[in-house]
Amino acid sequence: MACVEEIGSKNIAGINHFIAKLGDLASPRGSPISRLIAYFIEALGLRVTRLWPNIFHITTPRELDRADDDGGNALRLLNQVSPIPKFIHFTSNEILLRAFEGKDRVHIIDFDVKEGLQWPSLFQSLASRTNPPSHVRITGVGESKQDLIETGERLSGFAGALNLPFEFHAVVDRLEDVRLWMLHVKERETVAVNCIFQLHKTLYDCFWRSF
Repeated sequence: MACVEEIGSKNIAGINHFIAKLGDLASPRGSPISRLIAYFIEALGLRVTRLWPNIFHITTPRELDRADDDGGNALRLLNQVSPIPKFIHFTSNEILLRAFEGKDRVHIIDFDVKEGLQWPSLFQSLASRTNPPSHVRITGVGESKQDLIETGERLSGFAGALNLPFEFHAVVDRLEDVRLWMLHVKERETVAVNCIFQLHKTLYDCFWRSF
């Protein structure tokens, strides 16, 4: 935070001091915390170069190239170093479990499914019930077809290991372009919508569309 404040006040000496301090703790191949610090330093460095392009020039290290620093790795790293995503997933799943109590066919529409990290624990809870649902379906929304295919295969494998009947439906599109017909909602399904990490975007869009 001190480094961010120095950037805000445009104190070049202070920026150099704190980035050097953080650099001692950073390692793109080290522990999750060390890797997170490395990515944080890179982001700070890019911010500084935009403020003073004639003074600072940063070449991204090979260790932090695009192949390593993809969205999936960043998401897994966040789940390792922060309790917040786990807490959010736990709270959301508890609400869903109550909503699905006694329901035979359940359908979750996940507007930002990514790697589907939230759902294995829900599958376990559903499968352990005295009367588990006869069918579980997740509609995952995302912009990468390949990522959705991999997520669907991963979740299908996990559900299969629990003997939980499961279907994954992929919707490859931007959130703002998704329409109801794409979601394949069926009769006699209990439908729940998951948009925890996208809710701010939907509220933002609705706000501006009202003007």
